Amino acid sequence: MSKRGKLMHDRLAQGLSEATTSIEERIAYGLSANGLFQAHLTAAELEPILSNVLFTLIDKQHFAGVSVPIKHVVNSMRVEIGNSIAAVLCEVTIHEPIAADIRFRYDLVNNDLSEPANLKLRNGLDVREQTRRFDLAAKAALAAMNVKRIALAELSDPARVILKTLPPRLAEHDFDGRLKCVALKLNDDTLHVTIQST
Repeated sequence: MSKRGKLMHDRLAQGLSEATTSIEERIAYGLSANGLFQAHLTAAELEPILSNVLFTLIDKQHFAGVSVPIKHVVNSMRVEIGNSIAAVLCEVTIHEPIAADIRFRYDLVNNDLSEPANLKLRNGLDVREQTRRFDLAAKAALAAMNVKRIALAELSDPARVILKTLPPRLAEHDFDGRLKCVALKLNDDTLHVTIQST
């Protein structure tokens, strides 16, 4: 990766980190104080959290089974909550090892069969991938990576994704405990989040 590309990747990662700091500080404080964090989060508060989750998930993927670091940025994340539905639209640009833009569109709704409360995808997931016009290697790499399969697997259980991606972020705010449970429930225009530690 060029110096300029690495600098841009690092700046955007830092920007995501700063955007989620206040909510992560609140979570870490609540868990440290009494082992519990509860809050009603707005769509605006969810956007940096979901951006960070997406950034982390893509960061951990490999191309065609080869452990090649993926340099990428989350360009945009829009969340709208209404009538107990969270509509999410996000765009990611991959800079290395290939050049590609990936756009995700999906709706999350309450999973009434889940205990503790959790969310599920409604009507599947729309994924659009775009590479340079004749970049056959990038098209082949994206096909091997199977972005849609990865996203579907992760979004089938959003609480598990948060359990997996949140602890390192909380450690930056002096919470070194273990998370026991994450419960997510959409209300009319907010998401009620409950996080418990062991």
